[in-house]
Parts: sequence; C-alpha cells; structure tokens
Amino acid sequence: MKATILGLFFIVLTLCIVPVVFSQNEEVLSEDFRGIIVEGAVSGSEGKSLIPKTGILKPNDTKFYTYKYYVEVSSEMELEVIVDDVLVNGSDDFSEDLKSVFNFDVQFRIIEPTLMESLSTRQDVHTYEVFVIITMEEPSSYEQYLLVTENDLTVDYIFAAI
Repeated sequence: MKATILGLFFIVLTLCIVPVVFSQNEEVLSEDFRGIIVEGAVSGSEGKSLIPKTGILKPNDTKFYTYKYYVEVSSEMELEVIVDDVLVNGSDDFSEDLKSVFNFDVQFRIIEPTLMESLSTRQDVHTYEVFVIITMEEPSSYEQYLLVTENDLTVDYIFAAI
C-alpha cells in the first residue's frame, strides 16, 4: 500500500516538472532584425465610441482605448516604441492635422518567465508586454471633427530594437 502511494507520488511529481513548450513569435527583434511596423486601429471593440477627455459619457462611449501587444527582443537590446502616423482611410495626408487630436500613452514591461516557461523558452530573448492607451482631445475645427467621426482611422506603431 505504501509502495503504491509512493509510486503515485513520484509519477505525479515527474509529470509536474515536464517542461511545456509555449508558442513563440517567429520574429524576434535583434541586431539583424531591428524593427517592425504594426498598423493598429483607432476604434473600439464592442461598439464603444472614443470621445474627448472633456466629453460627457453616454452608454456606448469611452474616454480611452487600450491595446496590448507582445514583442520579443534579443536580451542584449532594448525595446523602443514609436507612434508614427495617424492614417485616414489608409492615407497619411491628414496625419499632421490629427496629431493634436489623439494622445498615445505607451507603457511596456519585460514579462518575467515562470519556471516552466524559462525551461522551455530561449534565454537570449525578452518578451515585452506593450500597452498603448489612446485618448482624444476636442477637435479644434469642424474639419477635424469630420475626419475623426466619418473615416476609418488607423495608426502605425514602430517596434524597434535599440
């Protein structure tokens, strides 16, 4: 009886320390591959509309959008995130006009791997969790208001290894 319980204990212990392989991004920012441009939406999920920070919230309004990205960077380099252009229907013709309307707060941190992840992942790569928080100021003109409300807006982020 004791041998059976002891045997089951060792089987369970053995199963607990088997490393699990987690899926990896195929592109790691490094000396050879310094950056990637990602196009992100300036629109909300679940039908939420972005309104200016000074606006009054209605049921389907929000004062910010938050987007999360995961980026892998070689451990001897650091991550830099640049908000490049706000695009209107895929064009950067009005990018300068809209830079005063949108605010982009970029925050990132290195995700510390758990014991199981550290056994199964590359040790020369840091995984960053990047948050981009978008808020909006009041448009300064009727033309800016129309650009924001009647068009498909996207933004280009540059994730770079420095």
